[in-house]
Amino acid sequence: MGLYVGGTDSAHKLDDYEEGTFTINLSNTSGGDTVGGGTMNYTKIGRWVNCWGQTNFGTNSIGGSQAALDGWPFVLGSHSSNDVGIWMWNNGTQLQGMNVTIASMSASTSSTTWGLFVHTYNGAPSITGNNCGNGTRVSLGYSYEAT
Repeated sequence: MGLYVGGTDSAHKLDDYEEGTFTINLSNTSGGDTVGGGTMNYTKIGRWVNCWGQTNFGTNSIGGSQAALDGWPFVLGSHSSNDVGIWMWNNGTQLQGMNVTIASMSASTSSTTWGLFVHTYNGAPSITGNNCGNGTRVSLGYSYEAT
């Protein structure tokens, strides 16, 4: 027996529903120099994935490389975005050396490692490991299309 929404014929059958957790890490854009993160939550309905949670990262070893969030539960579907708002802070303050609390992610349709950028009006400079101090935290609520 499947789950149906708005009717009981095949056009109304929900063919994929999943709930779970995933571990998100701070890394460089190659997925290396990983800094342990924490457990986040997701619900996947069809190809639509809703993610949320908050976690702390440990001792930062990324250095000057571009920082990324690694470990998303599914790769992106047909598009990627530079304007996905996430909130990052260190010890209750804004990202070190930056006057923003909202960052943005850029993702590829073939990877679960998504680069971090400062969300600005004219451009989006990379967030480096040096910008993220030890104990950086991330809080997010994000939905995306999976493959």
